[in-house]
Amino acid sequence: MSYLARAKEHSSSRIVNMFVQKVFQDDETVLYCTPGMLLETSNTGTQSRGLHTKYEYFYHIVDDDLIQVDQNYTKTTLGQLETTLGPVKIVSTNNQLFLADRTAGYVYDILDNTLTTITDADFIADTRTIAALAERVITHSGPIFYWSDSSDATSWDGDAAFATAEGIQENIEAVHVFQERLYVMGSTQTEIWQTGTTDATPFEAVSGIIVPYGCEAPDSLANSSDHMFFLGKGRNGKLAVISIDRGFNYNAVSDKGPTFTIQDYESPDDAEAYCYQLENKEFYVISFTKANKTWQYDIELGVWTELEYNNADRHLSQYHTAFNNKNLITSTKDANIYSLDKDTLTDNSTVIVRKLRTPVLNDSFNIQFIDQLICNFANNTILHSGDGSEPVVMLRMSNDGGYSFHSARHKTIGKVGEYKYKTRWTRVAHGDRIVLDITISDPAPITLLGTYVNVSYGVA
Repeated sequence: MSYLARAKEHSSSRIVNMFVQKVFQDDETVLYCTPGMLLETSNTGTQSRGLHTKYEYFYHIVDDDLIQVDQNYTKTTLGQLETTLGPVKIVSTNNQLFLADRTAGYVYDILDNTLTTITDADFIADTRTIAALAERVITHSGPIFYWSDSSDATSWDGDAAFATAEGIQENIEAVHVFQERLYVMGSTQTEIWQTGTTDATPFEAVSGIIVPYGCEAPDSLANSSDHMFFLGKGRNGKLAVISIDRGFNYNAVSDKGPTFTIQDYESPDDAEAYCYQLENKEFYVISFTKANKTWQYDIELGVWTELEYNNADRHLSQYHTAFNNKNLITSTKDANIYSLDKDTLTDNSTVIVRKLRTPVLNDSFNIQFIDQLICNFANNTILHSGDGSEPVVMLRMSNDGGYSFHSARHKTIGKVGEYKYKTRWTRVAHGDRIVLDITISDPAPITLLGTYVNVSYGVA
């Protein structure tokens, strides 16, 4: 896909609310629908503030309530926080949940079923991120990170239980755990720590490894099976989505995607992200609040696509947790719990508009005549009542590189079950900078198997 340059002619192509699947035996690709949002359980509060899975429950912060939810969505309120607004960070050790809202810290003891506000004077409450490793909770302030006593996040020793990020010589912007390593992240560099050998030194720096990117947006940190991701910044000031693998190898993965776009966002540090798995594929999803934009990265194929809500806005998902073989998410609009469900074709009844926009189809100054466009869609089954039985696709054409588009031409993609139906347009376009835009809004399980374009050329 493009998204690779500032000029629209060089970055016109888009894939919105669809993802790419490679057909390995043919070395071809097809496009599938991204999952919709299925309501799992409602809440009476106004704002979701955090989500975390531990053992056979997940834990949901709604306003000031810490709520425990089981596999049947039976809810138990465990206690209240001192605040009602803003994100709440949650990590866990074997038998404790640790929560931080930048005003106070809280420990829920799973065995005793008690929620305690931390009163230890050595605890740093105003911490943007928290982490848990080796049965200790880790916070940070300035160039120093601190850790709790082992297996007891209510107890902190500010005189002894701390270390300085000496390798990066910057204030710490975030701490994060990936594959049993602690990543101590400055604004332009990151150093890596591992568990130590004694209780007095529970962490020690990994010698000789400095990642030349710091953390621009702490809420963009997320782990997949084999990579961690974050919005980072190097010493040259360039922003990029960075991946780091198990071997500490790093890569600016957005350089093959939306890097140029991200540079122009008003407040990229408000980015928030999560990773999720859909069948055999893993994705990294990053949303920018003020820019009102969501990007999805296919970790296997290295392909960037877009997610939109209501044909205009960032995707509604905010916090994510895997629970009971489902991808549970919260919404920016309410306090309910939803799942990302591949068989759900709307976002909680809101139409999902799916788009494919081509790059500029001409690489010369010759006039191009597109006499015919054929799209091969698979329209398999109606999965829910009310779905369109004969979905329609809309084609628009631009002959100025994607700056403006002509009126839409509508065609059916065939009735559900007509597996051999092909959608055809004739006398499609002519010009030297043609871009085609295909849009589908009907709630049907559509797969784009391929396209065929009949082209002839003239002289400008």
